[in-house]
Amino acid sequence: DATTDAPPAPLRLGAGRVAPPATAVTHVVLPGGRIRAPPTEWEVVSFDTAAVDGAAPFPLLRSVPFPVRMLAPDPNNDLGIVTTGAVPKYRALALKLHTWLHFARGSPPGKVLFFIDARDVLWGGCTTDLLSAFLALNKTIVFAAELGCLAYQQKQASQCDRFPEPPPELRPTSDPDLLDCDFTCAPSKAFKFLNSGVVVGYAGALATFYGEVLATLSARWINRAKAPPFDQDIVIDTYLERWRARGYGLDYTAALSVQAHRMKRASLLVQPRALYSRVFQKRACFVHLNGGAKWMLPVFANEPLLFGSDGSDESDDGS
Repeated sequence: DATTDAPPAPLRLGAGRVAPPATAVTHVVLPGGRIRAPPTEWEVVSFDTAAVDGAAPFPLLRSVPFPVRMLAPDPNNDLGIVTTGAVPKYRALALKLHTWLHFARGSPPGKVLFFIDARDVLWGGCTTDLLSAFLALNKTIVFAAELGCLAYQQKQASQCDRFPEPPPELRPTSDPDLLDCDFTCAPSKAFKFLNSGVVVGYAGALATFYGEVLATLSARWINRAKAPPFDQDIVIDTYLERWRARGYGLDYTAALSVQAHRMKRASLLVQPRALYSRVFQKRACFVHLNGGAKWMLPVFANEPLLFGSDGSDESDDGS
């Protein structure tokens, strides 16, 4: 029963190192039958043009019970984007791709990185071992799965139509009281479209992926006086071209994150320090209040049950 779950105990994992789970994943099978022993190191990383390296000043990120490494843009980035002052949206999104690439390149290839957006992601209070949850998906990179395809709104239906249908057992409820579907949803109401606000993968695979994304962006961005191409378009194109061969996948069952776009407010039930997803019937881990769910940001940011009696992020031990 969602209303009677015990409050989750935040996992204090230092710099992201974890002990093997009780039911340990002993190996990961990669494309081609290669076997890799599971890593023991992982890290949650975020980015914003208004950030200061090493700090996590964004209110929703303070709810995450793990250290979050906050990255600022490189003023000497090879995209030639000025990082001082207010950075226009599409240039900021291009800087995010650039930052993910260079951080992944500088990390051990076998380390698992959780790349999450800074301003609209909060912790849903799950007690899942995140590393085990990622390994159980048996993918080199896992992208968030969402309900509506943004490209339909941009009149690029061909991009949306290339996403395969997940098996029926991986589809959650299609209850109209919980979903806010329009023409951008698939007829099956499956969470089958990619969102790049939460991306989890091995650093080596991420470096390869974002290297290709940046190369495509640079090739398409012909007139540098104009805004660069939309970042998610290029991420989606790159994913669709390579997902089978590279072992990429989508998080169909919200094992790692819930994307609230095209969901109604009733789909998320507030519990003490937790958000229960009525769509996926479990406590969420990362919750991305993206797209049509952005209006929920102030609602949850000021929710006492999530952040403590005064809306702060006091810990469970009262400190």
